[in-house]
Amino acid sequence: MKRILTALLVITLLFSIGCVPTDEDNGMKSTGGKGFAFTGKGGLTVEFEDDSPPPINFVNDPIEIVLKLTNKGAIDLQPGDVQASLKGVATTEIFNPSSIESSNDDELLIAELDPTVATIDMGTITYSPEEMFSAEYKPKIEVEVCFPYTTKINADNFWISDKQTDLSGGSISSSDNSAAPVQVKGLEEFKGTNIVRFEFTIENVGDGKVVEDCFSEEDSDPIVELNILQPRGADCETLDGGSSGSVKLISGKKIIRCSVSIDGDENYKTPLVADLYYNYEFEIDKTITIRNIR
Repeated sequence: MKRILTALLVITLLFSIGCVPTDEDNGMKSTGGKGFAFTGKGGLTVEFEDDSPPPINFVNDPIEIVLKLTNKGAIDLQPGDVQASLKGVATTEIFNPSSIESSNDDELLIAELDPTVATIDMGTITYSPEEMFSAEYKPKIEVEVCFPYTTKINADNFWISDKQTDLSGGSISSSDNSAAPVQVKGLEEFKGTNIVRFEFTIENVGDGKVVEDCFSEEDSDPIVELNILQPRGADCETLDGGSSGSVKLISGKKIIRCSVSIDGDENYKTPLVADLYYNYEFEIDKTITIRNIR
């Protein structure tokens, strides 16, 4: 009888261990202790708050517009960092907007266990034509958003070696990037004479664009500031400061080619650690219905 109870207890324990929810079950990706609670292209997500604006509205009634910001990235955003601007039909006199531009009042801290959330109150619009002839009008409410952001890279699978067989194992994946719309991809390493050559691609994987200045009236260059923290002594041909400098994306991407000196028959694995700094701009929209009152 004791043997049967013991067996049942072991089975119960094994079953309960198998039912423990994983990080993926909770909507998170495990990053192997690199410090990134979230990965993927959605670093800062912006959406309209529920019922702001409502899907159904009436002529001459105020329509509130509020944005919900969710930070899943590895950088703090301070009050005022996230700027938002109404555009399109909502900015015309017939909508009588109470506000055109606004920014976040609360800080958005680094996402550790949970993403941090804040809002932007864009004010109200009121559809007030002299006369509304149709029963319904369905305008698209458009908002442009811009903010400074940082992508942190920590790729464990980087080699310092005088053997190409080791260097060929170097790689970087999306999980080696913190949650952000600009990421590093396609790491490759090559053997040289007393040096290791390596290259990777900086790419805009998000739905918006990199800009030098937010809401610029002129064309703004897609500039990313790159700072390689490790391996130390890296020298990159496209960077002004050897291991740091400005990178201009072309068609949303740029290949960075670097080298680092090695002494003799060194052979060890070390992380590739780097930061990308940039301004990011994108648009969100929502079609609403305005009904006539008769």
